[in-house]
Amino acid sequence: TGVHGGIQTAANRNFFVDGHTITPRDFKTRSYFELVPQQRGEESSIKVCKFYDYAPLVFHQIRKMFIGSNEGYLRSIGAQTLITGLIGGDLASFEEYVSAGKSGSFFYYTSDGKFILKTIHHDEFKFLRHFLKEYYLHLTTNPKTLVVRFYGLHKLQFASGGVREQKIYFVVMSNVFHTGREIHERFDLKGSTYGRLTITDDPSVAKKDLNVIQSNFFLNLTEADARDLEQRIKADADFFAENNIIDYSLLLGVHYLDRPPPANQKTNRGEVDNNKARSPKPLDEATFDFNQGRQSEHRSLPPAELLELEEGAILSADRKAIYFMAIIDVLTVFNAKKKAEYVLRRIVQGPTISAVPAQQYALRFNEFIKSRIRTFNGTPHLAKSYDKIKMPTLTCCLLYTSPSPRDS
Repeated sequence: TGVHGGIQTAANRNFFVDGHTITPRDFKTRSYFELVPQQRGEESSIKVCKFYDYAPLVFHQIRKMFIGSNEGYLRSIGAQTLITGLIGGDLASFEEYVSAGKSGSFFYYTSDGKFILKTIHHDEFKFLRHFLKEYYLHLTTNPKTLVVRFYGLHKLQFASGGVREQKIYFVVMSNVFHTGREIHERFDLKGSTYGRLTITDDPSVAKKDLNVIQSNFFLNLTEADARDLEQRIKADADFFAENNIIDYSLLLGVHYLDRPPPANQKTNRGEVDNNKARSPKPLDEATFDFNQGRQSEHRSLPPAELLELEEGAILSADRKAIYFMAIIDVLTVFNAKKKAEYVLRRIVQGPTISAVPAQQYALRFNEFIKSRIRTFNGTPHLAKSYDKIKMPTLTCCLLYTSPSPRDS
């Protein structure tokens, strides 16, 4: 039954507990299933896969909070053949579905584009388990948070062809750009400037902080939307600082209402209607085409209907653009390794590097995003410009020590 079967079994097992109150124990529990891969052609060298579902009741509650229907979640999670690619390391058949990130992660999007399956490193897996309680509390107390939603944490364990047992860790998360609208421009913003420049005309590649500064790009918002967004950004940045998290970024997509649809529209699986050869591109979470799987019927709707916004989208003050955004890459802690990187790179590359202590990172991130907000009268929402902001020098910082969970 594969990954789909494991997720389906895990979700169905917890569907009957809608009235359950989350307890501290729920964050530490795990469910275990044995799965038999579907055989195609020759006999499979993999006899049994072990599928682990972590904190199932917690993630069930998160899904209930933000997507409601458990059946809808199960309908979206498909791809019976995904397990073959994950186990065999042969992802050629998934070139329209999977892209390898710079970190070595793979992204798989569901056919309806609502969810993304992302492989993660063991350190990220351990940290998510460690701070899941704080993450859950932040979601419940800040329902408008921009932090990316995780809907499941899983591990696949198997042995193949005499090779020692292998483990694949992955999360199921929300698709930031699940929309029927074309994303004309996308940005990955951290607040740092060293090396933060993208040189390409490809609209599917995210522009970065220096691109935003050089092009004089602003989020054009009403006073009310500007205040609301600033409050949400600050609350999320404070949350990350409290948990010693760095390297996160604001993934921003812009749909311009006055632009016509492209000549070669993508279908709901992301294929371009021409004869260009397709091959997977190395992408990270910021440049991954989160528009894959979108449905194109919205492009022909009249302007009045186009202004019916998706949940979480923000209409610009001049009604010419729609903004989609979330804070992504939230599983990196400022540990001993990052502290060493900070000390060495600061000496060589200066203070504008990305890897800085969590409190400093949060302040810089918050101030940079605020500096790119402009209210309808055309003035930036901050009186001071970003290039004049001086970051404090921190003489000490908290370090995160990974726990030693019984399962790894």
